[in-house]
Parts: sequence; structure tokens; C-alpha cells
Amino acid sequence: MFLIEGVSCPKGHFTDGNRLSCMVCGAQLGPHLTRYQAARPKLGDLVFDDGRELPLDGSYLIGAAPPSHLGTRTVSLADAGDNHLSIRLDGWTVCVHNLDTTSGTEISYAEGDEFHGLPPGAVVDLHPGMTLRLAGRATITYRGRDS
Repeated sequence: MFLIEGVSCPKGHFTDGNRLSCMVCGAQLGPHLTRYQAARPKLGDLVFDDGRELPLDGSYLIGAAPPSHLGTRTVSLADAGDNHLSIRLDGWTVCVHNLDTTSGTEISYAEGDEFHGLPPGAVVDLHPGMTLRLAGRATITYRGRDS
């Protein structure tokens, strides 16, 4: 269990106290909420174009043959490079690290937007609705708690 600092919204959802509204229900957060530590909730899901959905409650290493690392789950994806990218949680933030793959990674910042190349070694914060495209084929979309 990973503890994280947050607040309760008016409806009782544990959420990021640095936001203006609750990640779950959208209720406005007031300026004088009490911060406390609790177990980090699932921050959403990773939705793959092959139909798989994985909970964002920990770190992932994604690729055609990703190596095992303590505390990180591996996800095999045939269309990706062997060790293509990692997705990790840093507090309330979802981060993607484009590993030194030669097969290419692209990112779309919102549904319907065009894809832009993500250089090897780049680290980007993911937000709900953003989509990654690996090796020009496989896609992974971040569906947030509020989706």
C-alpha cells in the first residue's frame, strides 16, 4: 500500500488537493480542506486497442519482451519494441518514460488530435484522454478516474 497526501471532496472522495475539483465527481474543492495521508486510489486505467484494460494503481513496463523489475508489472505488446516504455505513478501524476526504443513512440494530447513524435528518453506527464502509439500501430489511452 502506498500512502499519498490528499483531501476529501464534499462527497467524501479522496482526491488530489492541488486540483480545483474532485477527480471522481467534479465537485469543487474549497481552499481550506484538511490534508491527510491515505492509500493512493487507482488513478484510472490504461486502455489498449486490443481491448485490454489495466488499472493505474502501480507501475508498468511495456514492450515485446520487457524485463522483470521488482515492484513493476510487465505488459507484453507484440507491436512494440522489446523494452518500449514505462508508465509509473509519482504522487497523483501518471508519467510515461519513452525508453530508448528504435521503433518509435508518438503521443496525442487529446482525443481526435494528431500524433506527435516522442523522442527516446523523453518523460511526459499523462493526463486523461491522452493516447500513446507504439511502433506506429498499437495504442494505449489513459482513461482517468473522472472519465
